[in-house]
Amino acid sequence: MMVNVYAPFLLTHLLLPLLQKSQSARVVTVSSDSHKMGGVLIYDDFDLKNNYSLTRSYGLSKLYVIWIMRHFIKFTESKGIKNITFNCVHPGSTMSNLGRESTKYWLFKIVAFLWIPMMNSMEDAARPSITCATYKELEGVTGKYFGPKGEEKPSEKYYTEEGEQKIWDYCTRITTEFLQNY
Repeated sequence: MMVNVYAPFLLTHLLLPLLQKSQSARVVTVSSDSHKMGGVLIYDDFDLKNNYSLTRSYGLSKLYVIWIMRHFIKFTESKGIKNITFNCVHPGSTMSNLGRESTKYWLFKIVAFLWIPMMNSMEDAARPSITCATYKELEGVTGKYFGPKGEEKPSEKYYTEEGEQKIWDYCTRITTEFLQNY
């Protein structure tokens, strides 16, 4: 959760004063289509200390990134900030070292070998992020989810406003000491 959720949450908060000074700013956060595999939320165990699995942890972290992006829109609007857009992207299936520390890494290697013909190149994986950050056509577009083929719809299977608020509040608690010292 630290890198996938808390880091972009904290970094975005820390950058808000600078982004507000811009005529037009874009925050693009990387999620994953694996957000669909997160499963049912356990509100008293966001860090999965009692119910950990690599797949579930990764899926939930990428789901939370989407919810946090949505909440940043509400947060900035409530503060009267109108010049910042927030979007999420996913790179598609891409060869990476995800799972290399897992005791089941051998399984990842087998699956990766079988999937190689369907995986994106690193250039294709980077395209959604670059597109969202730079394309003039996306100026002012906010709250969207993009993949290698353009705009997509993220899964709403587990979404609730309550869940979004709870993960926002949890991230706020986790990062409070860093936000206070800045």
